[in-house]
Amino acid sequence: MSITVPTGVLPYFSAVGRAWYSACAVILTLCFVALACIWANLVPAFQSPDEPAHFDYAYSLATASTLLRAADGPAGFDPRVRILMRDADLNRMTFHANERVPKSYGTDAFFERVRRETSAFRSYSPLQAGAVRSPLTSVYAFVPYALYAVAAYPFRHDVAASLSACRFASIAFTGFAILIWSRILRRLHVQKIHALALLAIVAFFPLTSFIGSYVQPDGVAFLIVSALLLVTLRIRDGHVDTRHAFAYAVLVAALYGTKLQFAVAVGLATIVPVAIAYTRLASVRQRAFAATILLLSVA
Repeated sequence: MSITVPTGVLPYFSAVGRAWYSACAVILTLCFVALACIWANLVPAFQSPDEPAHFDYAYSLATASTLLRAADGPAGFDPRVRILMRDADLNRMTFHANERVPKSYGTDAFFERVRRETSAFRSYSPLQAGAVRSPLTSVYAFVPYALYAVAAYPFRHDVAASLSACRFASIAFTGFAILIWSRILRRLHVQKIHALALLAIVAFFPLTSFIGSYVQPDGVAFLIVSALLLVTLRIRDGHVDTRHAFAYAVLVAALYGTKLQFAVAVGLATIVPVAIAYTRLASVRQRAFAATILLLSVA
């Protein structure tokens, strides 16, 4: 005996399936955020070897309240960052797995000492005469560090709190990227249960939690690449309009301001399906306008 499902009921089951999948993706992302927050609180300051330089760049932008140029001054770390590095015993611990943090690390007394020692530099700015500028100013593009600076700005007079704010911002960037990938996998017609399994593998892979919970530019690049791939897939699937063309152009430009190699590789990989989709527009005027936006994004 066969059971016939009324046609009008099918959209309901489809909507329930989408809601179930989206809810599971959000729960997985929140679990990642919770796990990464534990990492961010337990891993001592600057125990990721490149975190001091990345944080120093972001903190310099937060305290300067503007972008910096390589010619703004001699390269060097902000004095408040150097104090935190010294008090956290960075040189003794980095690359030495058997070493442990000072006994006072993480206590109220430790952070009070950091605040007291850095109070003399409360009015310090990377733009003032004789100040130093971050060594990464001439190496990395500014987009990730400007975003971190926004997170650190409310706490700019407390270097330890600024580091925590930047770490939590890094977790947010990776979390949003995971959510975007839940949409990408469905656009690629991956079955819901398989898509959720893939998301869980990525979200709970230890390296994801570790890298996602310290200050570095890769989380921002991952987020922008993910958004760019989603927009590309939407354009491929027929969302051929000015809004998507503008989003594509902005994301390519943002990626260029994050990691040049990512912009070249991902930009070249996505421009082909996007260009093909826009050549199918019926209006010559629409095609010309879309082509202008796409060319600007590449330029």
